[in-house]
Amino acid sequence: YANYLGDAVTAGPLETQEVSSGPLGPGTHYLYQAITGDTYCDANGDDGRNTNYGNAAVVMQKRTKPSDAPDFQSSANRRAFVKLDLTEIAAVAPTRIEAVTFDFYQNGSGGKTDSMQAKIVDIDPDSWNESEVVWTTMPATYGLPAAAVQTITKREKSYQSFDITNYIKEKIAEGKTEISFSLDNEPASEWGLSWNSREAAEN
Repeated sequence: YANYLGDAVTAGPLETQEVSSGPLGPGTHYLYQAITGDTYCDANGDDGRNTNYGNAAVVMQKRTKPSDAPDFQSSANRRAFVKLDLTEIAAVAPTRIEAVTFDFYQNGSGGKTDSMQAKIVDIDPDSWNESEVVWTTMPATYGLPAAAVQTITKREKSYQSFDITNYIKEKIAEGKTEISFSLDNEPASEWGLSWNSREAAEN
């Protein structure tokens, strides 16, 4: 979702809604842009490592311990990938954008703590394809700087919202029309997260 001030954007698949009240006041628009790709890669055995989950109804993320770096070879590990088209969002001047969030429906989690420190890592959109990528071909992300960091609490069967405002503004300023990122838990922990993919029956 993107919150911005000014006239509505009407072209393309972006949905807009103007509100007359709320923290941003009159003239605020809430924009919804569906993601264009999401999947995860699984480190569990030869079958998992060579299976594509592009049509799965869930996306999973888990990194269990620092000793897995840089190749995350523990069979418990999962790596999540997301793509987003910025064409319509970029039509809004960066100075008018109030907030952008990556929202997802958390359908499961597990671990020894009630929260995890999560980070968004920017990667080349052309480095993976939703219908083809597997564990053995996924783009490397370990050691890359965080584009956004946030604590995610364990709230199963509920919506989560990850603030990516500065990340999106930077990409728009660079002239990008598509972005791709991976969600990582760092520092590593005995904690896993899953959420509904775009292929899920409900979101």
